[in-house]
Amino acid sequence: MGSTAARLVCSALLVATLAAGVAPTGTAATPPEITVTVGAASLADGDATTVESNPTVDVGVDADRSIRVVSIRVDGTTVRRATPNATSFDESFDLELASGEHTLTVVVKTDGVTTHEVTVTKDVERPYVQYTAPFETDQYAPPPESVSVNRSRVVLAGNFTDVTGVAHLRIVRETTFSVGANTRTDREIYTASGFDGSFSQPLFLGVGRNNITAKYYDRLADIV
Repeated sequence: MGSTAARLVCSALLVATLAAGVAPTGTAATPPEITVTVGAASLADGDATTVESNPTVDVGVDADRSIRVVSIRVDGTTVRRATPNATSFDESFDLELASGEHTLTVVVKTDGVTTHEVTVTKDVERPYVQYTAPFETDQYAPPPESVSVNRSRVVLAGNFTDVTGVAHLRIVRETTFSVGANTRTDREIYTASGFDGSFSQPLFLGVGRNNITAKYYDRLADIV
């Protein structure tokens, strides 16, 4: 009786050892390599780029097995679809986009599914400024030609409307005055950056008429 119990224990150990030593059959699939170029920018998965017009997009796929389907989607909608039935794929096309931010997704189906997603922002508009001080304007209205103030220190302030955001501004204040028989011009330049959708810039004015020129640059160097 004792020897039978011992034989059963040994048999169980032997089975467990053999099971642990079984090697997997087959090789794990290698995901396809997907490359995406938008305009002149080569974008890795998760990257982003900004364009000023409808871009040319190039999609390339290399795989170690047959590529069944390549789908290209913009904001979830399929805009192109191909069935290569080959181990490589490459296609260029012009992509029509509305102004704003878009998600471009490449979906590749082999034995499994692999995706490559990038963000493309199209900015074709110049920035707009809605002034809030020392005068007020509507969102897309130009500033008035002249404003009267009764103090030498004023704050020029407003809110920006732009797809990519305003990166920096440059304000030039000029005052022309007479000194005896001579005319002189006093000129001051103000610059600022790092905005979060609005700005507030103090200005010091000279006595009399001051000419103020403000330029606002978005991230693509569009100017207003």
